[in-house]
Amino acid sequence: MIRYRYITLLLLILSTTAKAQNIEFIENKGQWDSRVKFRSEVPSGSFFIRNGGFTVLQHNAQDLQTILEYAHGHKKMPENSKAPVVLRSHSYAVDFSNASDKVEVIPDKPLEFYSNYFIVKRLILELY
Repeated sequence: MIRYRYITLLLLILSTTAKAQNIEFIENKGQWDSRVKFRSEVPSGSFFIRNGGFTVLQHNAQDLQTILEYAHGHKKMPENSKAPVVLRSHSYAVDFSNASDKVEVIPDKPLEFYSNYFIVKRLILELY
């Protein structure tokens, strides 16, 4: 009975987040944190599947749009502006209590395309 509640909750979240579009999950092959098994882009955020649960990340849509406009040169930063550009976000994680460690998350249907990623390692140099 509890399992069906979790499945219903997951379907409700996906249906309200997706807004009638397909959700395509990309398998983690080292491009994200190792706890993530699959990731999907949803409007203004991401949906992560991991063993024993899932995590949803949502950004404020207006903040995200403003940052994208600055980043792509569609909007200029005001001169002498010291105000930071802020991206308000929240995430929540759902963990299934007493989930079996033996459950394996596997892909069902391969996508017709593939994605490439640049893995950037941050190098911090201190200049004196």
